[in-house]
Amino acid sequence: MALGENAVESEVICVLTRFALKSPLALMPTYIDYRRVVRGAKRTPGFLRSAFLIESPRVCFTLSLWSSRLAIGRFGASSREHISAGNRVMPRLRYDARSGVGLWSTKWWLGAVTYAITSCFATGRLSMDSELPVSFALALRLCVAGTFAWSAINKVLSPNRFVDAVRRYHLLPHGQGVERGVAYAIVALETVTAVGLVIPDLVLAGCLTGLLLTVIFSAAVITNLMRGRQIPCGCFGDDPTPISAITVVRLLLIAVALGVLLALLPWGRGYPDDAEQLLESILVAIALTVAGSWVGRSMSMASVLEAHMAPPGGRS
Repeated sequence: MALGENAVESEVICVLTRFALKSPLALMPTYIDYRRVVRGAKRTPGFLRSAFLIESPRVCFTLSLWSSRLAIGRFGASSREHISAGNRVMPRLRYDARSGVGLWSTKWWLGAVTYAITSCFATGRLSMDSELPVSFALALRLCVAGTFAWSAINKVLSPNRFVDAVRRYHLLPHGQGVERGVAYAIVALETVTAVGLVIPDLVLAGCLTGLLLTVIFSAAVITNLMRGRQIPCGCFGDDPTPISAITVVRLLLIAVALGVLLALLPWGRGYPDDAEQLLESILVAIALTVAGSWVGRSMSMASVLEAHMAPPGGRS
């Protein structure tokens, strides 16, 4: 027994399963299947906790804790989600002539915990059921989802103006069809991000799609700033605010928020069980959105004034 460890007598079992996938494109469908299996596992007596771990774009793990070996047997025999997910996952697995199918699973019994962990549980300073991460993550999810939803709605209401905004960036081959297609794709991705951040099983997809958009937007803005061009941002459809360093900072803040949500993913997918905490999360999200909007508008007005006060030769 190592120093600091405390031996325990427990029937708790840890199950670890490794999936080696043929393609990175199989990672997201595998995660969605994992979420479906977890829903079925929660109906099985003896299920304690689970996690989805990513080693690389082609390798992932599922980790689950069970109160006993009997609970695992009940789950394997009665869960339709588990059987269906297994049938869908098998074609995605990599096959090697020497090692076979890229799938293995192992089980361990819980034998010890550290003194630090046991003391934290004893004093109540650490709780696996704490609603704080859930409430904070939900407020952040709703705030970011609202931002992307508002952006998509404004673009839908003024589609031609948004296509013109895309054209002004001068990053695409000339042609109305190409620019319109990219504009529609942006609106679709923003919608996916907003919806994904609201639905618990799609939070990971929403975060990844949102990060992809922020990278694309940042690259487009920075490229035009380096060319010395001050064109309308088009961030919210027909927004006339010229791009500036403030635009990049705003995108960076959104990316940071999405990064925090990814870090909180083990807790941040669901909703608080308590109605009061749910209401608090919604109110915090509204406050964050209003504050962000006010700061953004203040910065935008400053950018407009600065652009109009600049010498004629300083604008393109």
